[in-house]
Amino acid sequence: MSFQQNEDLGSDDAVELWRMKKLLHNLQDARGNGTSLISLHLPPKEQISRVQKMLREELGTAGNIKSHANKVAVQSAIKATQNRLRL
Repeated sequence: MSFQQNEDLGSDDAVELWRMKKLLHNLQDARGNGTSLISLHLPPKEQISRVQKMLREELGTAGNIKSHANKVAVQSAIKATQNRLRL
């Protein structure tokens, strides 16, 4: 988006656009070790308890992974996500 197009937006819209671009740039730079990176997107009105339940179910399902290294990586990533939701 050019400078002129940014001027056409309101100042709040321009700030929001800048924040979104910064977030996308940070997400593009994020790297994980194979299966250890989890992206969790929550809509504004999503209930945290529902997401926590889903993560508990995923943790149980991760126990079925045959490779020990992958199983441990996935389980630790899910547990880290659960801990971040508690904050």
